[in-house]
Amino acid sequence: MDEVFDLAGLPDDEFTHLLTFLSLQDKKNLREVSKGFAEKVTNLDPKMRQWTIYLGKKYDQEKGCYIYRGFRDFETLKVAKQKGITTNVKIKFDVTGIKETESEQAVSLMKMWEDNISGLMLNKHTIQLPLLLNLPKLEKLYARTDGEEHISTATQVIARHCGKLKELDINFVSAELPSMDLSKLEKLIFRDLSNNNGTTASNVTRMIRNNSGNLKELTIQA
Repeated sequence: MDEVFDLAGLPDDEFTHLLTFLSLQDKKNLREVSKGFAEKVTNLDPKMRQWTIYLGKKYDQEKGCYIYRGFRDFETLKVAKQKGITTNVKIKFDVTGIKETESEQAVSLMKMWEDNISGLMLNKHTIQLPLLLNLPKLEKLYARTDGEEHISTATQVIARHCGKLKELDINFVSAELPSMDLSKLEKLIFRDLSNNNGTTASNVTRMIRNNSGNLKELTIQA
């Protein structure tokens, strides 16, 4: 008689070790078996608690172009909530690909998940979204913007969440940024700074100097 192996009954330490031998797709498949497996896989594997949700366009590596996805990723979140596996999940929303006319819909949907949002990727059409949301766990912010009005809004966003941010990726340094308390930053990235006339070398230097205590990674691309 074949012995039946109770995978679900494995202690957490043994189950965690087992997960190290599975591919990402295998883990996703295992999570679909039952609510119990969904909770166990999600809770014991940190990578399964970090989700990226794309709104609007997403770059398809295989096709080499952007594909418009709309808001279909929210269906995935609805299923996850129904299965009760979103308690410890961290969600990064990439809203760089949505249309300006879709911002209101995006805010409405994101409000349902604001306690889970740990990262945001924004462009000039969506830079105002964090001002409309409570984001107690926001740690990572990626902002691409231009023009005085958009840069001003982006500065307000950073000021509102500066005490929590561990990773900041921006293409501008306004005069106010060097004075903000960004002491928790571990990763700071400046990109395409030459495209924003409001950015000066002095502001960049001051911002780095004032917030270098915990920095582990610094990237500057002119």
